[in-house]
Amino acid sequence: MHINKFVRKEHFGLILFCVILGVGFIFVLIGAERVNPANTDWVIHGGGDNFQHYLGWRYFRDFRWSRHFLFMNNLNYPSGTSIIVTDSNPLLSVFFKVFRKLLVPQFQFNGLWLLFSYGMIGLSSALVGAKLRLKWIDQLVFTGFCLLNPVILQRALIHDTLTAHWLILFAIFLALNWNSMVGGFEWGLLVIVVMSVHSYFLPMIAYIFGLKVIWQVYRKVAWKIIFLEIVAFGSAFVFCYFLMGYRFVQPQTGSYGELSMNLNAFVNPDGSSNYLGNRLTFPLQYEGFISWIWVAFIDVLFFVFLSDKNKNSSCVDYSLFASLSGFGCFSCCDLG
Repeated sequence: MHINKFVRKEHFGLILFCVILGVGFIFVLIGAERVNPANTDWVIHGGGDNFQHYLGWRYFRDFRWSRHFLFMNNLNYPSGTSIIVTDSNPLLSVFFKVFRKLLVPQFQFNGLWLLFSYGMIGLSSALVGAKLRLKWIDQLVFTGFCLLNPVILQRALIHDTLTAHWLILFAIFLALNWNSMVGGFEWGLLVIVVMSVHSYFLPMIAYIFGLKVIWQVYRKVAWKIIFLEIVAFGSAFVFCYFLMGYRFVQPQTGSYGELSMNLNAFVNPDGSSNYLGNRLTFPLQYEGFISWIWVAFIDVLFFVFLSDKNKNSSCVDYSLFASLSGFGCFSCCDLG
């Protein structure tokens, strides 16, 4: 896939800057000691699911290659398990297992993954902005919002694999290019990457893909093209499902309600707000931050109203700045 068929060359400098911005931001936030692959102390003793990810990787690294290459039976012996179950980032686990003889005995890639993910968030947000033809200041604001997303920052501290929200941004980018020779190959490749990182993201990109298909039908795109894209999307999923051993993962649980979300999430700050009261939840049913959606919605309406009243570009930029500033001030006060 050649990126220059989607993005103009004059955008490349800004795109590169957004990538550097993402990598630099998370590097400053987590520090060099967490990026150091030989430092396993923070993943073992830092809390959250990062230790589980590291544990799965360590056992997978020591186990021989098998026909179901994400499987290992030296963990949970003799039944065995899969790094899918331990959320150990199959993409990087397989990559580094190839070079396991060259690695230090105590090796973690969690910190490297955070650098990569935030660099990719910078890249994907810049590509979306370039497609939307945002001005450079608007692009930096958009990328900043993507990087400062509190949900992803929370994931970075306790579940590094789920910082791959760039997969969602890439799906948005592909959907925006619905009429620019984007076909089944790109969508199929995205599905393979998603299944190689965490299937958690699959329903999200499937939803975006579905909206794109509806739009193509509305715009009377040839049915042959739509059909081939759907086949490519589905074929990539089936390929990963069987090759990676997803069919061996049993969805049995006795903890119904944990790590779930319901309509309470739209009004429940779960301890993250100075203004809104908390509502009861199940254990591990943390839902904070989404309550901001109402403020964001009002903020968007405010921006649309100001933009409609002032048609010239300078006034529109002022309206955007005023809207974002208001939202930012509220957010800081609400969290402070």
